[in-house]
Amino acid sequence: MTGKMKKYRHTAYDDAFRTVEQECPDALIHFINQIFGENYNRFDKVELLRNEHYTQTEGGEEVKKVTDSHFRIKTPKEVKNYHLECESSGYSKTILIRMLEYGVQDAIEDREVTHNKISIKFPKAGLVVLRDRGNPPNSAVIEFETPGGLVNYNVPIIRMRDYDINSLFSQKIYFLIPFYFFNQESRLKEYNNSKEEIEEFVELYCSIIERLKELPESELSLRSKGVIIKQMEQVIYRLAYKRKNIKDKVGDIMGGNVVKMDWLEKYDAAVEQAVEQGVEKAASKLLSKGKTVEEVAELLDMDIEKVQEIEKKMLVES
Repeated sequence: MTGKMKKYRHTAYDDAFRTVEQECPDALIHFINQIFGENYNRFDKVELLRNEHYTQTEGGEEVKKVTDSHFRIKTPKEVKNYHLECESSGYSKTILIRMLEYGVQDAIEDREVTHNKISIKFPKAGLVVLRDRGNPPNSAVIEFETPGGLVNYNVPIIRMRDYDINSLFSQKIYFLIPFYFFNQESRLKEYNNSKEEIEEFVELYCSIIERLKELPESELSLRSKGVIIKQMEQVIYRLAYKRKNIKDKVGDIMGGNVVKMDWLEKYDAAVEQAVEQGVEKAASKLLSKGKTVEEVAELLDMDIEKVQEIEKKMLVES
């Protein structure tokens, strides 16, 4: 495998992880409750944070480092920051160094400074290991020896190998469902080359979709179900990039030729409507601040006619 292809595949998994984090706050809250022993509910607010940090090398050069997941959860009583990393290659000690570097950067950026004191607060950190390589432990410790004494904190390590599809549902770890087929990776060749085996693959894939569909929306929103299903498709395409029969079957499933998927059209329509409403709101705000129709159209990549319609609507309502 070329370095370029390896980087592409790994980026695809990182993208899937970030997409679920950004688009599925309910699934993320269930996940955080499970791995950190929290007790958040669906009304608590997830606030995404900047995941780009800059550090300086010894030569003074700035280097950009990007975390996989960086957010905070707000309740009426408290606010906590979290940092998650997803590793598709397996486990290595260098990952802990990365976790520490990101934690330090987050703590520094969130610092509190007075005349004679600086207070930094590290985020709660967790690591997801998708492949069972490098003998991943179930937790790790980051320890500091300071002039004031020894300080350490625990980093839970979530190993995909520890979860079958039933435990992902029973423990409400819907967040990891797109990555479930990493546990089936060793069977992809069998699935691809045997008619009997590929039917078993189709049955498993469709059963996951049906189980997600049956979840009440108070448990997982329609939007989150759609995102998880679509990211599962993307992960399978990358895992099976050389397995044409599997990719064709996934295409048939997602196209509605194997299992009825018309309910997902509601998801697509909801997403499209939300995006459109968001763009219209942004356009209205820019127009109210004195931007011209042409400037708004260029800034938001919109048709001038559409911006003009929004402007007319604003004038009528005012």
